Order: sequence, then C-alpha cells, then structure tokens
Amino acid sequence: MKMIQQKHVLSWGLGSLGVAIFFNTQTVLLTRFMTDELGIAAGVAGLLLLLSKLYDAVTDPLMGWITDRTKSKWGRRRPWLIIGGVGSAMAFIYLFNVPSNISVITAIFIGLIAYSTFYTIFNVPYLAMPAEMSTLPLERTRLMAWRVRAIGMGQLIGSSFAPMMVFWFGGGRSAHGKMAIILGFVAMIAIIFCFLGTKGANQTVPKLKTKLSLKDSTKLILENKPFLFLIITKFLQLTATAIMLASMAYFFQHWLKKEFNDLGLYFAISSVIIILVQPFWMSLVKKYSKAELYQVAAVGYALISLSWYFSDPQTGMFWILFRSSLYGIFAGGLLLLGQAMLPDTIHYDWQQTGLRREGIFAGLYTTAEKLSFAIGGAMAGLFLQYFGYQSSQSGEVVIQSSTTISGIYFLAAVMPALLMLLSCVPLKYYRLKENDLAQE
Repeated sequence: MKMIQQKHVLSWGLGSLGVAIFFNTQTVLLTRFMTDELGIAAGVAGLLLLLSKLYDAVTDPLMGWITDRTKSKWGRRRPWLIIGGVGSAMAFIYLFNVPSNISVITAIFIGLIAYSTFYTIFNVPYLAMPAEMSTLPLERTRLMAWRVRAIGMGQLIGSSFAPMMVFWFGGGRSAHGKMAIILGFVAMIAIIFCFLGTKGANQTVPKLKTKLSLKDSTKLILENKPFLFLIITKFLQLTATAIMLASMAYFFQHWLKKEFNDLGLYFAISSVIIILVQPFWMSLVKKYSKAELYQVAAVGYALISLSWYFSDPQTGMFWILFRSSLYGIFAGGLLLLGQAMLPDTIHYDWQQTGLRREGIFAGLYTTAEKLSFAIGGAMAGLFLQYFGYQSSQSGEVVIQSSTTISGIYFLAAVMPALLMLLSCVPLKYYRLKENDLAQE
C-alpha cells in the first residue's frame, strides 16, 4: 500500500489538537473549578465525573458499531467528525459557564453528559481512521506520531495556556468562563479543518457481508488477546495520568506553594518536549518492539513522579521545570507507543477474521480511556475528601491541614508512579510483532 499523503497526516492530526484542548483543560481545571469556584464537595465532583464516564461505557461501543455500519458519500467515519466536533465545543464552553438559575450540581451533570455524548460521536470514528488509512505498521506509527505532536500542542494550550488565561483574566468563575469560550472556538476550528482536510484519505469498505450484532461483535473482539492486553495497559496508564493531572493544581498550590502561572509553565515545558521527542521515539520503534519501549518509558515516568518526594515550598522553578522536561520525554514515548499498538491489533483482527470492525475496536478503546480518566478523577476527588480537603468558593482562602497536604502529595506523585509500573505487566504477554502483520 502507498504511503499516507502528508496533507492527510497533518489534517487528521488537527482532530487530536481539538480534543486535546478539551481534554487537558477539563482534566487540569474542571475538578478544581467545581470545588473551589462552584463550592461542590470534592467527593461529589469526583462522583459526577465517574457517572458521566460510566455513561460512556455504553455509548462508545455503540458508536463504534454505528460507524462501522454507516453509509454516506463521505464514508463511514468523516460525517461524524463534524457533528461531534461542533457539539463537543459547545458543551465544553457550557461546562465553565453553567447557568445560575439551576443547581450547580444539576448544571454540571447536564454539561458532562452533553460533552460525553458529542465527544464520543467525534472520537470513536476518528480513532477508527488510522487502521483504514494504511496497512503499513510504520506508516500508522508515523500517523500516530503526528497525533502525539498534536496532543502535545493541545496539552500546551489546555494545561498551560488555560491556567495562565484564568490568571490573566483575574481568576474566579468569570475568568474560567472567558477562557472556555476562547479555547472552545479554537478547538472547534481545528476539528473543522480535520474534517475538510481528510477528504480523499484511504477508507475501507467491508468485503464480507456478514452483519454481526453489537453483542456478537464485541464477543469476537474480546478473543483478540493482543487487544485485551493493550486495553488493560492503557487503562492503568491513563488512570495514573488522570490522577496526576487532577491533583497537580492542588499539588502546586498546597505542596509547592506556587501560583497558577507556574503550573501553566510546568505543563508548557512538558508539552513542548512531548512534541520534540517524537522523532527520537520513532527512530527507536524501527529497532525495538513497541511493547518493550513502552516499558522503558513507563519506568522512567514512575521515577520522575516519585522524585517529588524531594521537593518542598523552597524548591526552585529550575528543578520543577527540570522534572517537567524529563516527564515530557517519557510521556511522549508513552503516548506514541500506547496508541501505535492500537491499529496493529485492529489489523491483526482483520487478518484473523476478514472483518472490517475498526469502529467497534475504537469504541472499546475509547471506553477504556474514558473509564480510566473517570475512575482516576473520581479517585482524586474521593481521596481529597478522605484526606480532609476543604472546598471553597471564589474569593475564599482555606488553610488545608498537614494531613491533607500529605495526601495531595500521595495523589500527585506516589499513586501515578505505582499505577504506571503496573501498566507494564500486561505487555509481558503482548506477543504481536510487526512481521506478523500482512500487507494488503
């Protein structure tokens, strides 16, 4: 099969830029926005996030099944990109601009369900596309490398510029709202260009007329052992990431005694490094297996996370940003390698069954992603409450206890490291090699 055209690689990557802006902004700021601006208890905030993702556990595989059966002049995947992308942007803006005439808990829950629905409509067909765009493993890895670059840029915007924008707008509820409006439209424009630019990209048309039910199709997919091991690994990896991201704003404020601006700078450095190290990891993929490289990156990530034990309010920004740089190196590898194995497992399924089911694979994959972030976010909220974290509303200053601050350290550093190390275990049984994958 011929190489993927560069315009299709770049355009497809823009979709990741859009969703990464949504994703990182919410992960870093939404829990804190709910607890410290809206006055929602930390445990309730975590529960709301968990419920919205349990909803996703049903809708993601269903969306995969739907997109596999879609027939349109734009193909099976692309029509859903525009619907889901625009809807996600509107729901994202709403979440940080909830109306004041109803309960804030009700308003946030409505926003979370709306956002989850439209995000699913976009993301499941979107992640099904790489397995269709090429059957060459290195080409798919190249595509995923550009996705990781886009994710890095989205992380730069969502995790770094978003906190900075809140700071620049004066903080508080209104500042979060202004930030969301600006970033929501930026992300929506990126997704629209993704839709337009992927016109003409390779698409697959199912040759077998066998139509399986959602239940039967899912049952067959669960017989794909490489996919199962990958899903378990991704679940543990992303749960670790979710806990770290959800607690890092609290960690900077209460453990390191730094400003929101410093948090933004920390994520800015790591985001830039994630983008810059992609050629390095791509060169290693040509020599070593993705599973082995993933384990190296996971161990490195865990060591950097544990090193926060040697930090305190007197730690200078140089050492904080040095950690950020190292984190970016290993996170860049984790992002690329974990995602590059997905189209390989989908290709393996086609090779074994002759069925084109990219959509339902993507649906199950995104279900694992969302559940991991839901559980990670919920764990962060529940542990904060367990450690005695005191919520507040805009303008209030609450002094947290030493037990609470120690708990924040545990959440931001120790738990992510342990889960990241555990994510290596399933890959010990991941036997899929690139040489085993036939080309069309």
